[in-house]
Amino acid sequence: MLAFTLRFIKNKRYFAILAGALVIIAGLASQHAWSGNGLPQINGKALAALAKQHPVVVLFRHAERCDRSDNTCLSDSTGITVNGAQDARALGKAFSADIQNYNLYSSNTVRTIQSATWFSAGRSLT
Repeated sequence: MLAFTLRFIKNKRYFAILAGALVIIAGLASQHAWSGNGLPQINGKALAALAKQHPVVVLFRHAERCDRSDNTCLSDSTGITVNGAQDARALGKAFSADIQNYNLYSSNTVRTIQSATWFSAGRSLT
């Protein structure tokens, strides 16, 4: 096996193809398992299955802040942007497709209340 590998590596073209394929496979595998911030990812279906077996707490940060963006503010300058509201709604739709029954909590800042409200399509905060 080692002799075959050494002969194979001597051919630079095959070595480049092999190295490129390994880099692509490693990249795809790591992106599948880990998010950009280094924390594990979980999809909605897996989360829903887990939630049926155990109590689950899911934390979301607020949507795009108005005071740290050039995008149009939704309303209050301490709140979120229009884009942030749309992103929160899209995330909420995806979440609700897999998990319908959940309690929603928010701190009392404008941006977190707006984010939670758009996430839940107006559902009452707990």
